[in-house]
Amino acid sequence: VAGASLDVTDRRRSQQALRESEERLAQLSRAVEQSPASILITDLDGRIEYVNPKFLEVTGYAATEVLGRNPSLLKGGKTPPEVYAELWSTISAGKEWRGELCNKRKDGAEFWELASISPITDGEGRTTHYLAIKEEITGRKLAEAERARMESELRQASKMEAVGQLAGGVAHDFNNMLAVILSYADVARAGLDAQDPLRQDLEEILSAARRSADLTQQLLAFSRRQAVVPQVLDLNDAISGQQGMITRLIGEDIALSVSFAPGLWNVRVDPGQIAQVLINLAVNARDAIANGGQIVIETANVVWSTDDPARPVDLAPGEYVRLSVRDTGVGMDPATLERIFEPFFTTKPEGRGTGLGLSTVYGIVKQNEGLIQVSSTRGQGTAFTVHLPRSVGERPTARPRTSRPASGGCETILVVEDEPQLLRLARRVLESAGYRVITAQTPDEACRIAEDRAGEIDLLLSDVVMPGMSGKQIQERIEGLNPRLRTVLMSGYPADIVSERGVVEADASFLAKPFSPEALVRKIRETLEN
Repeated sequence: VAGASLDVTDRRRSQQALRESEERLAQLSRAVEQSPASILITDLDGRIEYVNPKFLEVTGYAATEVLGRNPSLLKGGKTPPEVYAELWSTISAGKEWRGELCNKRKDGAEFWELASISPITDGEGRTTHYLAIKEEITGRKLAEAERARMESELRQASKMEAVGQLAGGVAHDFNNMLAVILSYADVARAGLDAQDPLRQDLEEILSAARRSADLTQQLLAFSRRQAVVPQVLDLNDAISGQQGMITRLIGEDIALSVSFAPGLWNVRVDPGQIAQVLINLAVNARDAIANGGQIVIETANVVWSTDDPARPVDLAPGEYVRLSVRDTGVGMDPATLERIFEPFFTTKPEGRGTGLGLSTVYGIVKQNEGLIQVSSTRGQGTAFTVHLPRSVGERPTARPRTSRPASGGCETILVVEDEPQLLRLARRVLESAGYRVITAQTPDEACRIAEDRAGEIDLLLSDVVMPGMSGKQIQERIEGLNPRLRTVLMSGYPADIVSERGVVEADASFLAKPFSPEALVRKIRETLEN
């Protein structure tokens, strides 16, 4: 009886253990079925034997479409082949592999997963299956890509700011010297007979000085510190005005095609900057075309809404005018594309380019709150796309009439300039034009002169940035003594620094250095007559 009772007890214990084991197995099965991670099991040949519901949800497949097939049906295009090689060598050695995989859903959309793949072994340690547990991380990967893009843009912006600060720092002194060189060379040339051999030497000096001035302006344009006078423009008209020059620049073996959108909206931008953008993009396209080809310039109105998936991430929603310049040239590889807007970067042979053309365009577009994009494939040409904000409620600025030759006068002008050479130059030019000239090398000296002779002074010509007092402050001081005073302020500093000292960019009485004697005389006359 005792033995029978013991057998019943053992049997009950075994049954209880079996029930508990089945319950644990059921719990494990429910956990796998309800897991927030994708789970799949394959045999040693890689054939899928089990997938959980999360796997089907993530991939979009039905169980019948994947069972018996290899997981490679999910393979996306962004996982390097060496990752798969490492995966198989790791799990074949009986170890766990962890890493990121780019996979593809049934509908073709790619997604990223963080995967853990490990062998399943039997009681004797032999591998019988492989288990993969995967978590979708597409959102994280997109966030990482966006962060990398923003960091790249920040580095680019830092480069631009560094060059901009350098350009702004040297522009004042450099432009002062260029003004002296240009003006004295111009004055000397005007005093020579057309056949004088020295005249050609002076022409070369003038040419070199103008190229130097252009380089300074390119640096300032790149760094968005160029002094500009924005105007409301019809971009179609602006392109038409430059079409002849562009045709001459690109040569007869390249066809130029221009397509103007009807009813194009207006933009507000400096006309000279638009000319720089068009010419630099055209020259860049020309240099990319080896033996004949085509350049296409197009305009269009574009509206970008907040929820438009095609809207460029760096462009705010709104109305824009789009300018595109396409070519059939050699195109660019990805490495070149990454650096295309960097200052001084060029693919041209040494001595055949400054590397400032496209960086100038980039700076101009950014300065006008626009966006420039480039797309290119090696051997298939390049397309630059510029978006400029629409100008609403303003008519295009009338084109100025052809300027008449500069004329002088007999008024009295007070010239204030802390650079002695420029001070002497201004006096010489203005006295040659018939004006009475009083000079001052410091703001204090100018104020003392004004207190004694304020009633005599018709116009103040002053540098903007000087030790102790700005040109604007001198103007305000003298205007208090002589309300009828006219003023022309001049500077070689970039626009942002000038603006900080009270001179707005569109101020009609501002003269940017370097300037020619004729430009100085014309600005003085225009200001006196207005």
